[in-house]
Amino acid sequence: MINWLTGLFIINPVQIFFILCEIKRPAITNTIQIHGALAPVFDLITTTRFWPQWHPATIGVGGVTERPFQQGDIVRERAQIGAHTYEGTCNVLGYFDDFLQAGDMLVVEDGVVADLEGDLYRNLQDGPNRAVAEFLGRTGDRYGIDQALCDFYGHNVTYAPNGWLRRMV
Repeated sequence: MINWLTGLFIINPVQIFFILCEIKRPAITNTIQIHGALAPVFDLITTTRFWPQWHPATIGVGGVTERPFQQGDIVRERAQIGAHTYEGTCNVLGYFDDFLQAGDMLVVEDGVVADLEGDLYRNLQDGPNRAVAEFLGRTGDRYGIDQALCDFYGHNVTYAPNGWLRRMV
């Protein structure tokens, strides 16, 4: 992870600077207050069948899924993190759409895989870019592409071609 971040800053420090300057809130924070015993809450969060509902990267769970964890249980989680797939990108876009407000930015990286050579990239079938295009079509005027950030170094010279999205309303 550190090498990837270091590489990202070496590749594109000015673009990263501009996006960081525009962030109004450093992170999305959900605050809850639990009124009641902690045991039922622990039971809920350790019942893995619920994980795909609240964790956008989780696309499947296996093993013991219908009851809370018990000693000796085996649980498997299948997650797509940085998978560059259409489905994974759609899930993340849909998840964050519920939280963003006017002026917030959402950056979908790795649309650049559409321009890379090799079967590995062809098999992704332009997943991130297709998901962004569909998302923009579905959300109407709620989002716009920030052309100044997308085209800072030239037309879509970025890891996020047409993926610098600003919530408009």
